[in-house]
Formats: sequence, structure tokens, C-alpha cells
Amino acid sequence: EGVVPPLETFGANSAPLTVRGQFLLRRFEKIRAIEVYPALSVLRIGQSLKVPKAHLATYKHQVGGEESRLVILDYLLRNDVVFIYQQDYHRLIQNSDVFEAFFSALTGLLSHRGLCEKPPLGFPIKQGWIHFPVMNVDFSL
Repeated sequence: EGVVPPLETFGANSAPLTVRGQFLLRRFEKIRAIEVYPALSVLRIGQSLKVPKAHLATYKHQVGGEESRLVILDYLLRNDVVFIYQQDYHRLIQNSDVFEAFFSALTGLLSHRGLCEKPPLGFPIKQGWIHFPVMNVDFSL
């Protein structure tokens, strides 16, 4: 599957990221935070746009990942899903973490528009639901 680059905490864990998120939530009381699984968001959005499966599977790889991210972004742009400034476009291609952050934000927008899967009936809401796009997202809304 390829080499997975270490997190900025050098692979220790995601605790620093979680603590930072909790700190921000306490400071901004009116923010409705959601949890996102970026790889699933990339997959669902990519499938909706008919991105070749090989690119959806390799966008995080050290070798070939940049090409895959470029292809995925081009599908977003060709289908008028997003507008991206040139300098941001290059950063998204060069860095898979930035790429996933972008898809997390896009998932937040889709969630706000009601285009993410709903928790099943009886799901314990206090457990937290991971937001991810519905199959075949209709971006024309």
C-alpha cells in the first residue's frame, strides 16, 4: 500500500491534534464541530465525480500521490465543484495532509447542505457520528 508518512508528532499519536481541537472549541462556543474521516470523503466525492479508482487509492502514497492528487483536483475543478487559487492548488498537490484538510472542509460544507450520510435510527448520538458524503453527491444543489 505504500509508505505512510509520519504525523507531525513523529507518529506518536493524534493526542496533540485532539487537544488543540478541544482548546479551539472552548474558545468558539457557537462552532458546531463535526468529525470527519478524510480518506472516506475523498473516496465518496471522487466516486461521485467518476475519478479513476487508482487515483483514489493512491492519493496519499509517497510515489505517485502527487499525480493522483492533481487528477482528483482537476475533476473537482472541471465539474465546477470548487474554485482554487493557483498557489493553493500547488500546495494541495504537494502535501497530502493539506489535501485531506481541504476535503475535511469540503465535507463540512456538504454536511451543512444535508449531503452527508445520516446516523442510523437508534445510533447513540453522544458517541459521535463521523460525517461523510452520501453516495453520488449531487454538486449542482
